Amino acid sequence: MWYFKEDQIKDVHFEISNYCNAACPECPREDISEIDPSTGINRFSSWIDTAFLSLDVIQKNFNKTHTPSLQSIAFCGCFGDALTHPKLIDILEYFIKEFPKISISISSNGGLKTTNYWIRLAETLKKSYYHEVIWGLDGLEDTNHLYRVNVKWDKVRSNWQAFNKAGGNSVWQFIVFPHNHHQIVDAKKYAKKEGFSGFTTVI
Repeated sequence: MWYFKEDQIKDVHFEISNYCNAACPECPREDISEIDPSTGINRFSSWIDTAFLSLDVIQKNFNKTHTPSLQSIAFCGCFGDALTHPKLIDILEYFIKEFPKISISISSNGGLKTTNYWIRLAETLKKSYYHEVIWGLDGLEDTNHLYRVNVKWDKVRSNWQAFNKAGGNSVWQFIVFPHNHHQIVDAKKYAKKEGFSGFTTVI
């Protein structure tokens, strides 16, 4: 058990959704090792794609009274993509208003929503002290979909272009696989050309 006071909380990682548009092979929802051989059913299936963390719960537990030292928040799902949450921007606006010096990080496969939404997201995030969107882009046009199954490259590209043009701060995260490792150098150059502020690899 962790023993700490609420006013000691500085950094929080939120999983605000367990929905996702992708079907990445190593995700627990797709991992064959998580399937019960007697039923053929994933052991997580009863609650995958079932819930969003409500804004009310966030407001009740994270505020100037309960967590006055909060400095940074991250939205990176183990099961879900934060962009699936219907009130993501409302949540961000709340934190920015409640904690003017907040730093915000969002991880996403980038294949959700419209370009207009991503522009609005950029405009919202720019009000925070610091922000970044970490785009899960594991390769280029001919390889990204091999891991980010169901994610359409043309849509992702339109989204990051809209976000970056609107002043959003983007980081390209590249998970290295045998099928894409030869593209790291080209992807890094492409990321810079497309306005990403950073490029990182995960091995």
